[in-house]
Amino acid sequence: MFKRLKKDEGSDILDRVVPVFGPGQRTSAVQKPFDVYLFVTTLLLVLIGILMVFSSSAILAKDNFGDTNYFLKRQLTFLGIGLCCLYTVKSIPYRLYAKFIYPLLGGVFFLMLLSFIPGLSHSAKGATRWTCRRWTPRGRCLRILLPCS
Repeated sequence: MFKRLKKDEGSDILDRVVPVFGPGQRTSAVQKPFDVYLFVTTLLLVLIGILMVFSSSAILAKDNFGDTNYFLKRQLTFLGIGLCCLYTVKSIPYRLYAKFIYPLLGGVFFLMLLSFIPGLSHSAKGATRWTCRRWTPRGRCLRILLPCS
């Protein structure tokens, strides 16, 4: 199903892979390699941020939780979860997201409408949330999905 490009076929990157389809089927674009520099730069910025959180909250963690590394462990746990999610989302072809963009947008708008229902929403200091939790994913999802449509 896949064939490697040879050096004499005009490929400057030998590891690119081109899908090979049967007669009459459309071929897709060449898959780009993983951008290592962008990943390493982002990971370094995240690690610097975790170091900053640790250095500013170690005394607070010691006073409230009895462990100076409480927030460091918590941040590293969420970093691990985020890296697993990154790998999972990276493995899914982006064209699959395009097929489901309208149902995803409908779901996000439905979640936004939940904030207008009095029994399900919570208002505090001028903001209305659809749950009593501090983090509300609907706005973030909308910012991600709208450019995709």
